[in-house]
Amino acid sequence: MTSVFICLRGTKEDLHLPSTNYYVYYDTDMDQAMERYVSMPREEAAEHIPLLFIAFPSTKDPTWEDRFPGGECDCRIPTHQPVLAAPRGACYGADHDLGRVHPRVMASLRAQSPITNLYLTGQDIFTCGLVGALQGGLLCSSAILKWNLYSDLKDLDSRIWAQKN
Repeated sequence: MTSVFICLRGTKEDLHLPSTNYYVYYDTDMDQAMERYVSMPREEAAEHIPLLFIAFPSTKDPTWEDRFPGGECDCRIPTHQPVLAAPRGACYGADHDLGRVHPRVMASLRAQSPITNLYLTGQDIFTCGLVGALQGGLLCSSAILKWNLYSDLKDLDSRIWAQKN
């Protein structure tokens, strides 16, 4: 994975930058697109990247203008590979392939680690993305508290439902 950070001169208002993320897919079948991508020669790969993630983090940062008045910033083109050394992994955690959702793997993912008082949380103990990270947080919190927070959430939902009806 390679990240390209570009420096644009001006404020988010000047440049009309949206405060959103874009996921751009060039094919509706991601498995097929990735297979095609990884099997092509390196020289061709750059022109056939199957997806792009585009974001404007500065538009979401309330301290940006204080730290970089007028939108001036430092420009770099980093890659995650030298830091992660995980050519088959994902930059945000474990690889999210079909093996990851195998029943044995899913059943073995736990918040408790073999090390006393070390707990795991986030998407690596559930599934990828924001919802996976949220669920991982609930699983970890439940493990630490030795209490099923899902039951508490269900009870809370039932009480809210009863109040509304």
